[in-house]
Amino acid sequence: MNLAKDLLQNKLTSMGTILKSNTCLPKEFLPNRSRLEFSSLFRFQKNFTLVSYVSKKRKAVILFSTMHHAPNVTSDKIMKPEIILDYNMTKGGVGTYDQMIHEY
Repeated sequence: MNLAKDLLQNKLTSMGTILKSNTCLPKEFLPNRSRLEFSSLFRFQKNFTLVSYVSKKRKAVILFSTMHHAPNVTSDKIMKPEIILDYNMTKGGVGTYDQMIHEY
């Protein structure tokens, strides 16, 4: 999160996944039996948004964003948060970079 703050001070937005083992996460954001499939939890703090989305039973995807400030979700059956859609559209560059580094 410190990197995201530094980037924001330089007028650069960021978004990414957060490991479930991160001790800063609220317990309700972690996967558990009581969370319904395709449900989302949002937490907003100043310029940061945190979202936890249950894509499958007992599986939660947790992301942060400094560019999203509303709890927008798709209107279809899976009700996926806009943050996840944007992350999925832009994450390919990092994966390609990591793959190239590993190869060399």
